[in-house]
Parts: sequence; structure tokens; C-alpha cells
Amino acid sequence: MEILTGLNLKKSDGPKEKMKVKKSTQSPSLAQKYSEMSLTDFEKAGVILKVRSGVLGKIVYFASNRKAIEKSPGVSGQIYFPGELRSLVRSGIKKDELKKIHEGKKAFGGQILN
Repeated sequence: MEILTGLNLKKSDGPKEKMKVKKSTQSPSLAQKYSEMSLTDFEKAGVILKVRSGVLGKIVYFASNRKAIEKSPGVSGQIYFPGELRSLVRSGIKKDELKKIHEGKKAFGGQILN
């Protein structure tokens, strides 16, 4: 499992939303690898990123796909998939709105839809 911290999503003008990494607990090359990866590529990577969200003040997980979760049964907590991340990036959501959405996802075990 790759572990990154301080991962932020940056809205882009095109269809390739990218993940922006501020700080990594792993090598700088891993931080660079994931910061330059589009969500489409992340979806195919088959990894789970453990993320310390500065906005939420909590640990969350970004999972490439459900297969990655099946291979890592010890992962617990709120998991965000590429489609959910894509929706959040495209919506230009504000910090307080993200907190509310996260709490709703946590309370109801839900998934963010378009």
C-alpha cells in the first residue's frame, strides 16, 4: 500500500484532473508519481492511498478501485474512489461543504454521485 499525506485535489481546466501532493511519508519520487497522475490513470493503478486531510482533520483513503480494497482487508474508514474524487474536483466544492459531504458519507456509508 502506498501512503501519502497532505494530498489535495486541484481543479483543472481539462478532463484530466490531477492529484496534487504537498508532502509524502514515502520518497519524493512516489509523491511526484502520484501528483502527476490523472484520476483516470489512478483508477487503473490498483493502489490505496492513505491520506491525512487537512480540511477534514482526519485520515481517509483514496482507492483506485474495488479490487484494491479486496486485496487490503485491513483498510477501514472512509474510502473515496476516483469517480467520487472526480465529482468533488469538478464541482469546485468549498471546504465547509466538503466537511458536510464527508460526514454524510460516513453516517450513511454512502457514495458520492454526480
